[in-house]
Amino acid sequence: MEIAEIEAAFQKYASKLGLKEADEYLSFDRLDDGSPHVEIVNDKELHYVVTERGNELERRKTDSVDQLMYWLFSGIVFSIALDYELNNRHPTNDFRRLLFAKEFELLETLNPQWRVYKEKEIVDILQKNPYKDG
Repeated sequence: MEIAEIEAAFQKYASKLGLKEADEYLSFDRLDDGSPHVEIVNDKELHYVVTERGNELERRKTDSVDQLMYWLFSGIVFSIALDYELNNRHPTNDFRRLLFAKEFELLETLNPQWRVYKEKEIVDILQKNPYKDG
């Protein structure tokens, strides 16, 4: 696995979202600021790693560039959707309704299968924590 292959895949999706400074979203260096970075282990295993203040908070492993892109863009899309929700909030609806809908829309734009992955995640969230409108 080559860094260039990952960067090319990342740029392809970043351009679909119109991200002008896409390099700030993809790092291969540990920054310890709560942002993710990518590690390539044994030339084939891809690690999505989140560290903060010297602590590893999360590590996911895959051999699929597509899976890695989903993890990276899921976080980016969440941030975009959160901003969108904040600027378009409905006072009586659970804020997650608009947030999740925007995430689905953006992920569908990037890769229709990614929307399916996110929908499954959201079903689990809503089973434990249903919407609270009012």
